[in-house]
Amino acid sequence: MPTEVWVCPTGACGAPNPWQNFGSIRYAVQGVAAGGTVHVAAGTYVGGATIAQDVTIDGDGSTSTIIQGASRVFTITSGTVVLSDLAIALGSGVYQGGGVYV
Repeated sequence: MPTEVWVCPTGACGAPNPWQNFGSIRYAVQGVAAGGTVHVAAGTYVGGATIAQDVTIDGDGSTSTIIQGASRVFTITSGTVVLSDLAIALGSGVYQGGGVYV
């Protein structure tokens, strides 16, 4: 698995190799090696990713990279997760953890 992958709305992000391009954060998290980085281009994305490994999710700015969901945006079950330069919006949880549930 690659240590770096890219996410953009079209899925054609210009990564060094085509198999490093993703159209969703959920699939990018599943396709990056533990300890790797998911680079997220500007845009609005649907959340719903479950994260169970060390990973960094790095956006293109908190006003231009928005991850939203009708339920939990991120569920972190294990690992150290770094979320940077992005905004989390519209998440909700029945009992707890609307945006990020740990």
